Amino acid sequence: MPRRPFIIGAGLIATLSLALALTTNWAYSEAINTSKFVQTTDTILDDPLVQEELAKTIVDSLVEDSPLPQVLLAPLTKTASAIVASPTFQTFWSDAIREIHQPLVIQLQSDTPVDKTEALRVDLTEMVNAVLLDLRTQFPRAAGVLPTTAPLVEFELIDGENLESARQIVDTVNILRWILAIITVALLSLLTFMSRRSGHLTRTPAIVVSAGALIALITAIAIPSVAQSFADSEYAQTARTVGTSLASSLQTQAIVLLVIGLGVIGGATLLQRRRQSLTQ
Repeated sequence: MPRRPFIIGAGLIATLSLALALTTNWAYSEAINTSKFVQTTDTILDDPLVQEELAKTIVDSLVEDSPLPQVLLAPLTKTASAIVASPTFQTFWSDAIREIHQPLVIQLQSDTPVDKTEALRVDLTEMVNAVLLDLRTQFPRAAGVLPTTAPLVEFELIDGENLESARQIVDTVNILRWILAIITVALLSLLTFMSRRSGHLTRTPAIVVSAGALIALITAIAIPSVAQSFADSEYAQTARTVGTSLASSLQTQAIVLLVIGLGVIGGATLLQRRRQSLTQ
């Protein structure tokens, strides 16, 4: 039948299109969803190595003008690490990331020219002041050396040049996700129409959905390992944790579609067998 090769070809294209549509939609959502972005950065802060590095950076900024002896520097850093790991500091951190990500999303979705000399930075001064207050209380011997107020402490989230590149990537992904979604819906509609005219192909659209969801699921499972392979050895586990957090929404979407597709296939198979038994 000439119709069968066409259905198989359309099914293969629809399968790949669905998998890519899920992946590009996930990537776009990850870029502009502030809550998800904050959740991911919170995951980074949960890593003890990151906490230790951040605490060291904070202490170094506080004693930059008045270096402390090693006998005091080590306990101060240890105490700062405990403070960084506390729920209060994590709340500070989440609020700071949320505050900077929202204007970043506006920049990514804007058509205004990017100033390559500017950068979006996260201001940690309020957090450092909270750490400083605790340190002065717990280490009165160092109170005379520690500043009364923290200096300006911030880190660069993204510079102007990288922001322009990120905007182009986000725009491209946004266009692709819509194109792929339209192609997928059109092909699934066509396959559904043609399947109704071919009794033995009634499960084709469900098979396409299941196969596309399975490809997306495999992609989601592979993301943590890929992230880990690109990270430095000391941050490999952190990168894997971040990859797991990022891929969780894609994995959930893929599993839901896979369950729906398999459920439709199972239901169609049972219905077909029942009809066959009734006709015998």
